[in-house]
Amino acid sequence: KRRPSTMGMLPLSLQTQDGFLFSHLFFSPMKETEEVKVEEIPNSIRESSSNDVQKPPSLFSKPSFYKNLFSLLRSKGFDPPVQSFIENGLTSAVNRVISIRDTLSREDSDCMQRDFDLFLNMFKQSFDHLATPTIIWERSLVIHYVNQAFFDLNGFPYKIPTDSNDFALIHALSRATLKNYYVILAQDFFNVSVNSMLLSAGIRDFRVVDREHYVEGILCVTIKRDMIGLPL
Repeated sequence: KRRPSTMGMLPLSLQTQDGFLFSHLFFSPMKETEEVKVEEIPNSIRESSSNDVQKPPSLFSKPSFYKNLFSLLRSKGFDPPVQSFIENGLTSAVNRVISIRDTLSREDSDCMQRDFDLFLNMFKQSFDHLATPTIIWERSLVIHYVNQAFFDLNGFPYKIPTDSNDFALIHALSRATLKNYYVILAQDFFNVSVNSMLLSAGIRDFRVVDREHYVEGILCVTIKRDMIGLPL
């Protein structure tokens, strides 16, 4: 019987017929798509005054990344109200992040990056010997770590760490999983009481080359936040 498996920076929990694949359960209320308000999408994400827009991960705010992300999500065929809610929520959130990062000193950013590096190394060591499939990523969708159990689950083909331009996580999750994940992220970006989410999920099996095949289950994503409450 398969042991529990984990994913995350944001660790995930996937339940299949063979058992749990992820831990860290926390139930977060999800907004039904029928209740999502259709609002005019705000102006695009503005440029930061900082030249380094990718570190630390919680301050990631690269406009071209979000432009490409929104385009990829549109290609998934979400209902227009859902797509508008995601784009509206994330654009507003990231513009707030830019306002925050522009008030921080280089020393503040360096300290936050060191905290992230320590956190990442600690979790890598913790998950190395788990039988639970585990993946660690940051908000820019750079995947920093997959353990052997995760590779055994789906034959993950990308070099680690991935590049933010790979959008590897987008290709690894099913349409429904991405919709639910980004609705919650857009809704609760700054809500520090939301540190996990439980989703019906599909994880792509990359070993099936003639079609998109997903391992279905329940996914528990644990959201890690920095010292000021921003999601990593």
